[in-house]
Amino acid sequence: MFATDEVAVKRTVDAAGKQITELVVHKGESFPTTLTERGDTNVFDAEDGARSFAGTITFQGAPWAWDSWDYALTLTAGGTLAGHGDRTEAAITTAKVYAGANGVATAQIREDLKAVDAATYTAKVALLNP
Repeated sequence: MFATDEVAVKRTVDAAGKQITELVVHKGESFPTTLTERGDTNVFDAEDGARSFAGTITFQGAPWAWDSWDYALTLTAGGTLAGHGDRTEAAITTAKVYAGANGVATAQIREDLKAVDAATYTAKVALLNP
């Protein structure tokens, strides 16, 4: 579990089922996301519960203990989100670029989430999404 003042993330890994579920909580919003591995490729199909995006996340590092990944997502409303993430025991950092439907990059999104225990995660979720 990882969090900042603005976001909390919980990632549940099911290696046997070849699936990762994430719950990303922002102020007033929660985004459940499912990642399903394509065979034994480290490439996962990704989509959220609202089907607001779809695409792939490609992980690097030891299988099921990955330390980095690349995003290649298409937003249902138009545009793309591409970027890179890194994970250590202490933090997750991400850098993503949003490009509109015309392909022009219009926003950069950077996150630096610190590892937190279950009690801190639960408290952050309660503050963000009462």
